[in-house]
Amino acid sequence: MIELPFRTNVTTLTDSELVVLDVLFDTHCDFRLLRDCIFKPQWCLPYSPNLDDLAVYRTLSSLCSRG
Repeated sequence: MIELPFRTNVTTLTDSELVVLDVLFDTHCDFRLLRDCIFKPQWCLPYSPNLDDLAVYRTLSSLCSRG
C-alpha cells in the first residue's frame, strides 16, 4: 500500500484536501485533471485523494469557501 507524504498535522485540512492542494499549489488545472481515474497518471504520483467526482467538487468548493 502506498503511503501519503509525511504530514505535520498542524492544519485542520484532511489528507484528501492536502493531496488536492499538492497539485494545485504550483499548477493551474481544471476539474477533469483532479478526477480519481486521471489523478495518478496525470500528476505522476503514487497516491490520489481517493475521492469520487462529487467529493472532489465538494472538496474544491469547501476549500474556496474557506479562502
